[in-house]
Amino acid sequence: MNKAFTLVEIMIAISIFFTLSYLSYVSIENAFTLSTEVKAEEDYTTDVIRVISRMKRELSNAFLIKKKRTDARVKTIFKSEQEFDIDKITFTSFSHLRVNLNAKESDQTEISYFGRKQSSDEGRGYKLMKRESFFIDDKPEKGGVIREIARNVKEFHCKYYKNNSGDESWVDVWNSDGIETNGKLPEYIRCKIAFYPPLDEERESETYMFEVKVTLKEPIYNE
Repeated sequence: MNKAFTLVEIMIAISIFFTLSYLSYVSIENAFTLSTEVKAEEDYTTDVIRVISRMKRELSNAFLIKKKRTDARVKTIFKSEQEFDIDKITFTSFSHLRVNLNAKESDQTEISYFGRKQSSDEGRGYKLMKRESFFIDDKPEKGGVIREIARNVKEFHCKYYKNNSGDESWVDVWNSDGIETNGKLPEYIRCKIAFYPPLDEERESETYMFEVKVTLKEPIYNE
């Protein structure tokens, strides 16, 4: 004679089933959460490396042209403005990479770095913006395309190495149209950039330092 299950046994079986299902769900959810956090951390590290590498390449290839004859159509510049959180830097550089083979572009470009405050739903700190014009004209601080190159930036500041008649020092601003640095580029540029890590608003910002040597510290003379 077959023995049927009692109501108590059925309830115990159902309870065990739901308990195991819940534990499985929690394990899967934790695995997905961990995977998301690891992916965000990897993306964050990759973005930091990418941004710093790009800035090092562009700053190291800064250049100035000094013409014997006045040419109002072309003006090269290296100018920094010290801001409270994010410095603004505008310069001409041999760092443009042509994407289209037949594009009427050279390796010369006008670049500006500057910051834009993020809204609370976008994250903490600032967006680091880059303005780039693929053609050198008489207005090196205007025109071109503006795009975001980094988010959650807490601060970005640079110092510039000045060697003027044996007077060696690091200065906070540089202006190739200024009195002491007229027609000159800094020999070295030392920058500090701090990022807020993703996901965890309690984590402190992480600071990165980098230094570049400007390849062409003397202006290029052109007829």
